[in-house]
Amino acid sequence: MNNKCIKCGKELPEGASFCPYCANSQVVKHSAPVVRPWKKKLLIVFIIILLAAILAFGMYIKFGPKTYEGGASVVYTDDDGEIYNVYLKFFGDGPKDKFVPDEKHYFSLTPDEITTADSRLYVSQNMSFSVSEKFYSQVKNIQVDSLPHDDAEPLVFQMVEYTALAPNALISAEYFYTTKNKTNDIRWTITMKNGDKIILTHTITIEEVPLVRIYPEDEPMNTIEELQALFDKLEKEYTPNTSISIYLPPVTYEGGFSYHTRVYNLCGSREGDAITTFTGDVSVSTRSPTLAHFDTICFKGNGTDSIGFTLTSAAIFDNCVFEDHDIALNVLDGGWAIVDKCTFERNNIGFESNNPGDANASSNTFGYCIFKENNIALSLKHIPFTDTFTFYNAKFINNTTDIINYTDCTMDVSEAIFE
Repeated sequence: MNNKCIKCGKELPEGASFCPYCANSQVVKHSAPVVRPWKKKLLIVFIIILLAAILAFGMYIKFGPKTYEGGASVVYTDDDGEIYNVYLKFFGDGPKDKFVPDEKHYFSLTPDEITTADSRLYVSQNMSFSVSEKFYSQVKNIQVDSLPHDDAEPLVFQMVEYTALAPNALISAEYFYTTKNKTNDIRWTITMKNGDKIILTHTITIEEVPLVRIYPEDEPMNTIEELQALFDKLEKEYTPNTSISIYLPPVTYEGGFSYHTRVYNLCGSREGDAITTFTGDVSVSTRSPTLAHFDTICFKGNGTDSIGFTLTSAAIFDNCVFEDHDIALNVLDGGWAIVDKCTFERNNIGFESNNPGDANASSNTFGYCIFKENNIALSLKHIPFTDTFTFYNAKFINNTTDIINYTDCTMDVSEAIFE
């Protein structure tokens, strides 16, 4: 095969280095690559920077700020290696449940009610709350948010650092709720000083229950027999989840009553010196999550062997009078009494708690209560929590013994009045 000139294209003798026609060289020249030392150095520097960035990212992941996110509880480890159980509760500071988080809770409410409750943040270690202060010293900020479901209205919060109802809680967030709040997630975001974040969430659902009000003009209720007949009638007419409030006339019922199924709210009344009064023993044991409410009622005994009120569920007493009983208000297993502005007078024992278990409500504040001329004003054998008892503006007048405390709870009587 003949070669051709790379310039003019004419055929050349084999092996010719020059074209005899155009005199151009037939040798093809190739440029040698120019070695630039700075590019090599730049590549090395880039690789070093990339490796350093990867190492720094790894160190950040391992030692930098972390996010701990759970439901109602997480296990948090601080920079010193201290391990904390951080969790949320709605209530229940009793001995059996104070270390158990509350993921969900359901409240029952009538359409026109508005009330308060609280979401509580707890920090424990080895079944003890002694580490709470150390944990709190590392906290930079705490934020609580309400995340409503669907068409529910958000909750309105008020932060409080301490509540007498839950002294073991690190901090509580009180909120107001109505049936319009339906279902809300309550989210706590705890930002630590080292940049760590702890995110906890639990959920409340408010169930609307029907409300029925019964007045003296609606039904006969002037005698204990008529009142018991009314209880029996209402039991048949309304579903168990119906909230029933009975407004009693200022009469004296010769005898007492008991019920163990649905919850009734009994609202007594005054007219001059007359007040709604029961002279017999009363017993309530519903085991319902809804608290019974007793307002402006006198429970009057015979001064010897009578027990004014035996309670094995949770109830609220406002402006009530307990007088002339062996035990005026006797709280037994499963029960607790939230007492406010009540009077205990001339009883062998005014208030006695002998509940070694739990209760679905707690209050350790006897605000504005009067304990007068009792043999023992307050006797605590067993209580369903270990809170500090407080006595805001409570009066102890001429009792043989004011307080007997067999429990581990502490007593703050600094705001009580002793006469």
